Amino acid sequence: MFSATFPNAVRKAAESLLGASFIEIQVGADGPTASQTITQEFELVENSDKNYKLKAWLEKRPKDKILIFGSSIPDVERIHQFLADLGYSAELIHSELESQRQREFALSQFKRKQVRILVATSVAARGLGKHKTRLNP
Repeated sequence: MFSATFPNAVRKAAESLLGASFIEIQVGADGPTASQTITQEFELVENSDKNYKLKAWLEKRPKDKILIFGSSIPDVERIHQFLADLGYSAELIHSELESQRQREFALSQFKRKQVRILVATSVAARGLGKHKTRLNP
């Protein structure tokens, strides 16, 4: 049995099912850590308002490092182009980039504050924490 988050309900189920052979292997910190270092915001908006809301939201945060998730590759590319049209410097990460080098370059630019906005598909973003990525300044 495997769980990336291993909440108490999963732990109890594992202990019940596995009995004495239950073994816990922990990688990283115990308990949630992202909430202490990352501010997560969510706002439900109509499709027709998304560009306006994103523009207004970014204008309120002129110095923040921002990670934007899109639900698909076309969404990520559309958001990236919209940001470029507004004059923002941003990088993007998704699975159809030509090479791993491009993904690593985009992430490196963001980590080194060469760009302050990274746009990624949620699937591509799963790997951000695997290489000790620290997204905070």
